[in-house]
Amino acid sequence: LSKLFFLTTIPTIVHPSNAFAASAASSSASTEQDLILLKEAYESLTSLVDNWSRATTSCIYADIPRELLESKNKEQLLEKASTFALFDKSTSVTSCRKTNKIVRDYLGVTGKGPLVGIEKRLLKRNVVDAVVDDLDDYFAEVENFSSS
Repeated sequence: LSKLFFLTTIPTIVHPSNAFAASAASSSASTEQDLILLKEAYESLTSLVDNWSRATTSCIYADIPRELLESKNKEQLLEKASTFALFDKSTSVTSCRKTNKIVRDYLGVTGKGPLVGIEKRLLKRNVVDAVVDDLDDYFAEVENFSSS
């Protein structure tokens, strides 16, 4: 979550009132696109945090009822396995488990998501020139972000 912390501190590091005005004044469409992508990354991570429970819970698992696994039901289990592939799926119980897949996607670890290549984008000269007030604080935060 330290990457999210970094993105939430961006508004205190950049010009809060005219970050996009500065990019519009710039002749570089690349700068404007980079700033838009940074804003979208921030909004995506905010959405992830707001929906944390739903994003980290997956209810796609089916468990075999414990009663069926008891030794007294061994014959019934073998019968179900031989006639219904592994077991009678209608008797299975859906269970939920915590997962980090969506979080990893958001953070760009899997090669997709809003943060893929974000470190390079944060260090682009045109982005830094367009929006940063305090270079020392900005680069310290980028370094913290990259090491998290």
